[in-house]
Amino acid sequence: MQDGKITVKSNPDAGTTFSFFIPYQKNNNDAIDKKGADDPLMLLNGISILAVDDNEFNLMFLKVMMSKWNVKFHQATNGKDALDLIAANEITIVLTNVELPETDGYRLLTEIKKLNKLPVIMINGASEGPDVKQAREKGFSGMISKPFKEAELVEQLVKVLKK
Repeated sequence: MQDGKITVKSNPDAGTTFSFFIPYQKNNNDAIDKKGADDPLMLLNGISILAVDDNEFNLMFLKVMMSKWNVKFHQATNGKDALDLIAANEITIVLTNVELPETDGYRLLTEIKKLNKLPVIMINGASEGPDVKQAREKGFSGMISKPFKEAELVEQLVKVLKK
């Protein structure tokens, strides 16, 4: 249907090789290329995100949400594990809850800033918690509130990446 070709070469006791060819034309349409560049999800393609939360359900929800964005998703339930993951992996952005066992999100932010200049977005679960301005004053790059809304999360991630 696409004017392609499929071939099969088989040699007994040596294996089989399947090949295909589809004669696609190179796209020279700038409008389509511009649309792709304006898509915020294109900015997230291939980045590495670390989510830190002591609530396994929140981590699972974030993982499922981000699985369709083609990001490398890492997760930790405490600050020590988060720092270990940062040391062992190339992380692009960290999302962290403030209320964590052992090391809270503020202490984790301080430790991350000592290591490198990774952007850290606060996950705010309290209805009366800090606002975005207060989060920035404390050193966070942004803030996302629970329950997570995909559009808001994408917006925060894109803002941080464009800085």
